Amino acid sequence: MEKRINYLRQKLQKLSPLDDPTEVFQRFLKRQAFRAILCCLGGILFSFLILFSGRQKELCYKNKIERPPYGEADKQVTLLIKPEDEAIEEEQITFEISPREYNYEEFKREVEKGKQYVNQTILNNNQSFEKVKSNLFFAERVENSFLQLQWHTDKEAVVSSEGEVNNFNLKTKELVTITVTFLYKKYEASYLLMIYVYPPDLSIKEDFRYKLRRAIQLAEEERTNKMVSLPKQIDGRKMIYSEPKLDCKLFVFIPVLIAFIIFEGAKEELKRAEKRRNQQLKIEYPEIMNQIAILLSAGMTIRGVFQKIAEQYEQKGKKGKRNYGYEEIAVTYYEMQNGLSEAEALERMGERIQIMSYRKLMTLLSQNGKKGSRDLINLLEIEAYSAYEERKEMVKTLGEEAGTKLLIPMLIMLIIVLAIIIVPVFMTF
Repeated sequence: MEKRINYLRQKLQKLSPLDDPTEVFQRFLKRQAFRAILCCLGGILFSFLILFSGRQKELCYKNKIERPPYGEADKQVTLLIKPEDEAIEEEQITFEISPREYNYEEFKREVEKGKQYVNQTILNNNQSFEKVKSNLFFAERVENSFLQLQWHTDKEAVVSSEGEVNNFNLKTKELVTITVTFLYKKYEASYLLMIYVYPPDLSIKEDFRYKLRRAIQLAEEERTNKMVSLPKQIDGRKMIYSEPKLDCKLFVFIPVLIAFIIFEGAKEELKRAEKRRNQQLKIEYPEIMNQIAILLSAGMTIRGVFQKIAEQYEQKGKKGKRNYGYEEIAVTYYEMQNGLSEAEALERMGERIQIMSYRKLMTLLSQNGKKGSRDLINLLEIEAYSAYEERKEMVKTLGEEAGTKLLIPMLIMLIIVLAIIIVPVFMTF
């Protein structure tokens, strides 16, 4: 066991040479423990679901199976059956059990409840059976019951079998008899209702709309003609027809909206790019600091240091990746070449980068003439050590964020697996 622990410590130390070995090993153990707990919980839940789905609850009193309640679907049952004679092997069979059905007495009791339901719902928005002016409600079945309903009227032109009331052509009230048939399996019972249908109370606009639709319907029924002739006059008034114009306001608004979305998306992309740039600058800072300290200790001037670093970066830049810190040094060197003083060029570099550590470095370099190169090199060594410590903490934080992001796909996969297991279990009940 001790050999295995030492082996793991050595491997982890190789992967994180800058970190404390004990701290790295503890983080490794915590991650492995977390994953082990997740696996154990998932295994326990999986085992529970398997056991739960496999439990048989259909048998009652050894040889009885309860039927599904009234109105429900057939139930599929799977049983293991064998005779007491052990010479015959156990056999698994699957069969269906139909739901319970009502007898005639129960049907009659339900019909009485169905009549009450019909009386309560048929009027819809009408006030009474003696005065019907709008559509009726013909239900297909009695609510909370097994009874189905069929409707028939003796005057389909006035009240259809769907409950639609056509009273626009009526001059006086009309008596209509409605027959409701309650159906269940082989049983049926009828119920008669008498209503009076009155002409509608139409406004001028509603009356015109009805006559217009009626005239267009009559014109459309002449299907042998190639063209449909719309009515020229209605109630002595000449009709003028035109097609609706396309509203272009929406087509003007959509490009503006798309342009706004693209603009906002570009702003967010710039923010993300700036964040990546600042992270890279912070990561590069200790390396840049170390190079400046080495070159200054070799006797080079600040201008010479910036020239050396800029030329090396340009030689590597064509082949390597982009480094923002080295690009800023190159820009600062070119400004010095163009006649800008060292102090001003360094100050401008700090303002461009807008990161505290770089501003501090530029301040130290600009004060080189006041304190001397010996004091500057000592300060840079102290600052370089501090920068490496900050870099280790930042890299550690970025690693933890990446580990957290990796947990999300793992949790999604776990949820999908659980759903694949759970959904079929509940569908069997």
